Order: sequence, then structure tokens, then C-alpha cells
Amino acid sequence: MKAVPELTTYELPIDESLRSTLPYGTDGFPFACYRDKLQDYREQLIGWHWHREFEFTYISSGTVEFRAGTVHSSLSAGDCLFINSNTIHSFSNQEQAELMHLIFSPEFIAPKDSLIFQKYVQPFLSADCDFITLNQACAPDEPICQRIAQIFLEMQKPDAAKELDISIQLQLLWKDLWVYAGTTLHPSEKPGKKAAQSRLRSMLDYIQAHYAERLSLEDIAHSANISKSEALRCFKTGLQITPVNYLNDYRLNRAAGLMMSTSKTVETVALDVGFQSDGYFCYAFRKKFGCSPSVYRKQNMLR
Repeated sequence: MKAVPELTTYELPIDESLRSTLPYGTDGFPFACYRDKLQDYREQLIGWHWHREFEFTYISSGTVEFRAGTVHSSLSAGDCLFINSNTIHSFSNQEQAELMHLIFSPEFIAPKDSLIFQKYVQPFLSADCDFITLNQACAPDEPICQRIAQIFLEMQKPDAAKELDISIQLQLLWKDLWVYAGTTLHPSEKPGKKAAQSRLRSMLDYIQAHYAERLSLEDIAHSANISKSEALRCFKTGLQITPVNYLNDYRLNRAAGLMMSTSKTVETVALDVGFQSDGYFCYAFRKKFGCSPSVYRKQNMLR
């Protein structure tokens, strides 16, 4: 296997529902290891995203702000995170910071129809637990943090049996996590929580399929068969933003892409992404990117 790859994209690739489209291993070996430098990302932000895979993140340097829904945590070098399957989350910081990610499918631990999966993996998938923070300075957390760091070190070593080593180390890490938290997990007592995540993803799909059209809050809510107030609640809980603000932000990001990749006029780009007024479009664009659309195009063409 190759050494730990370093992401140098400026935005995490995601699909219409915010699902990360990065390759997390292969069908035969569904495991991936990534190193991120936040300063390589636009606004030093790894934006809202989710994936079906489990994730362990190790903060190797700097301080990182982690968000999942309305919860916010500040993590320092040496601290770790376990992020559960399907949890929408983001990372950010205003200074330099480096993160290391272990991302793998639940079936990497054991086949889905096995006793091990049902006893030691399924409880995490069913639990009302989006993530677990692990502080290196806390005695119970330290062994898990050290094992995560050790896996990253192992990834750097040439080894003909690297896949076996990774599998063994990850099994031991999962055992550590189970001993740490597994026995206290309980099935979600909030059955509406997973439904809210599903509704949110449906609305995101709808927005990104119809952003160029005239859309109202009612249209967005209707796409998930819920009321306007429930749509507002889903967005506030999941992304800390209103549906209309998310729609406008998405339109502006698409507009920025068009300004860089086409020669279309500002007025045409505004209409293409759903703004009915090019005056308001220019105002909103300047507020988000700090310059007019035309200046943004010139600056990016010079790079």
C-alpha cells in the first residue's frame, strides 16, 4: 500500500447530499488513511460532509474546531475523535493544523452477518452517538490515542504484509473503543434523530438539483414531505443554517465556479445559478468572497 496520501484539494469533494465522494479504500479492502493540512483548504475549512464509513481522526499538530450538528469541540495536538457512520461534521481553524484520518467501512471489522458484527459493531450503528472525543491528557483516553498514532506510524513503514498489519491494528483499536464505550451504548432513544438526518439529506438533494429555479422555503420543505418549521429545525440542528441561507450559499459557490471556468457575463451567471437580480447577486457575492464577481474572475485567472 502507498504511504499516507496528503489531501491538497481546496474543497472536499461531496455529492448533492453532502456525502463525501473521496475513495475510502476498495471493495476488497475498504480502508483509507488520509493526512489533511487545514491551510490547504479554502478558508481553512473542511466543510460539512458525511460518509457511511467509521472515522478516527488524530490531531497531529495545531488546534482544530470540530462540529457535528449543534455540538462544537476544540481539539489540540494529540487528541482524537471517533466519528460514527452517517454523522454530518466539519473541521476548521484559523491557524495551521494537521489532521490524520482513518476511515473504513463497518464491514472492515467483521462481515455483516457475523456474530462479531452484531455484538461489537451494530451497537455503534444503532446508538444515539454521533462522535466520541478522546483527550490524550485523560488517563482512560490515552491508550486509544496512542494506538491511533501508532497505526499512522505503521502506515509509513515498508511491509509486505501491510494489509494484515492494518487489519490487526484496527481490530485492536476497535476492541479498545468497545471496552471504552461499547458497554455503555444504548439504542437511540431519539427515533426522530435519524429521520431528521434523512430529511435533511433529501432537502439537500432537492436544493442541489433545483438551485437554478425559483425556490421557496415551502418548496424545500415539500421535497421532504415536512412542514416549513420542521425544515428549519432540520437545517438548524444539522448544519446550523437556514434552508434559504444554505440555498444562497450554494448558489454563490456555483457562481464562483462559473466565473472561473466560463466567459459568461456576470448577469448570465447570476441567472444561471438562480438569482433574479444581478444587483443583489453582486452584493451577496462581494459579501461572501470579499470582491466583485469580475474581480474574482481576474484574480483566479492570474493563478
